[in-house]
Amino acid sequence: MRQAEKLIQFIWTWNDPLIALDFAPGSSAPLNVYNRSLMRESGTNIVLIALGRFISMIIPVVVFFVFQRYFVEGLVAGSIV
Repeated sequence: MRQAEKLIQFIWTWNDPLIALDFAPGSSAPLNVYNRSLMRESGTNIVLIALGRFISMIIPVVVFFVFQRYFVEGLVAGSIV
């Protein structure tokens, strides 16, 4: 599997709560599952919800900028030359 395919797969599965729940041990919750429960508990506190979403977005953005070359390579892999 090429680097571009691994990068796209990582970004695709990062926000999937079902995969996060499958791999999490019993007592710990992944960040995206915590964000979902935060919306249920404090639905009117938009500042808290926005902060949680922003924190969960930091890792995919860092991964994208570090591996940007491979990401663009994967996007243009099927284009006509």
